[in-house]
Amino acid sequence: MVREIILLPEFTPGFVQIKDKIPKFQYRKSLAEDLSQRDLTKEKCIDLLKCMLFIRNLEEMICELREKKGRYGPMKYLYIGATHVSIGQEATSVLLIQE
Repeated sequence: MVREIILLPEFTPGFVQIKDKIPKFQYRKSLAEDLSQRDLTKEKCIDLLKCMLFIRNLEEMICELREKKGRYGPMKYLYIGATHVSIGQEATSVLLIQE
């Protein structure tokens, strides 16, 4: 018999216990606080945005190659392989790179 399991996200602050305790949803500063404490500068924000746009463009190119069977604009390229893009989640990748 098929069993239904409902998985809803839980956004309450706490910890995930695997081997060590990993904090989740602990960050409480607002953007205004980060900017006023100079943790985040205008230049760093622009740099983060550029990185996110670069990742998005690359992933959209991969999707187009896959969907159009090797065509990207006027270029033709033999694309073979799996794709697993994270469109909409670019900030996660950029923040991991920055640390």
